Amino acid sequence: MKDTINRLARGVFEYEPPVIEVSEVNIEEFIGINSIYCGELRIKSVDGQSIKGIVSTTNHAVSMEKATFVGVDNVVSYKVDTRGIAKGEKIEGRFHIISSGGESGVTYSFRVVDNSVDSSLGALKNLFPRRGEELRYTVNGKNR
Repeated sequence: MKDTINRLARGVFEYEPPVIEVSEVNIEEFIGINSIYCGELRIKSVDGQSIKGIVSTTNHAVSMEKATFVGVDNVVSYKVDTRGIAKGEKIEGRFHIISSGGESGVTYSFRVVDNSVDSSLGALKNLFPRRGEELRYTVNGKNR
């Protein structure tokens, strides 16, 4: 104990930074045109130490709900806004994670697709929306 106190008094610190693990390495999704898609990244500490950090993105169509995180097991939410982006285009970029456990990155590629089906009533859009999406459909050219 005395040896430990003497080392600290001399300014000798032994510090093991936390080791982080990210749930995804690469994200590839198909997203409906003119919609907002919500997704999540899980950033956790492998060794049980609390970590803190910030997440940024390189594409303006992808935004973070809350860019900062603190804790052992963290969920960071993001949104992809496809409004104003043409069908067939890709939204590509990278999430940059800077934390007390080091830096990491997750690449992403979101392809914008038309999510409608023609029926006798008109064009039907996504009847089973993903979490965070709104239920939208068109009947005889009118959005419902």
